[in-house]
Amino acid sequence: MKKLYLIFGLLFLVTAGLSGCANKDNSVPLHSVKYYTKHQKQMTAMIKECNKIPNKTAYKIQATHLGMDCANANSAQSSLEQY
Repeated sequence: MKKLYLIFGLLFLVTAGLSGCANKDNSVPLHSVKYYTKHQKQMTAMIKECNKIPNKTAYKIQATHLGMDCANANSAQSSLEQY
């Protein structure tokens, strides 16, 4: 009986771990506007990557880390251009 619980427990942990890795849009580290203001090379690289996203899928990824990161990079760029 203990072996059965152990097997189900391990199976649950593996499944839970892999389900978190399956969404590649949330695997991007989330950076703030302040971060991108200080690190302009990363900001330009992120904006370049965001521009590669087709318009069809851009709306779908808005709530993911990738979508929020794109918005933060664009906000940082526009705040830098104001000065």
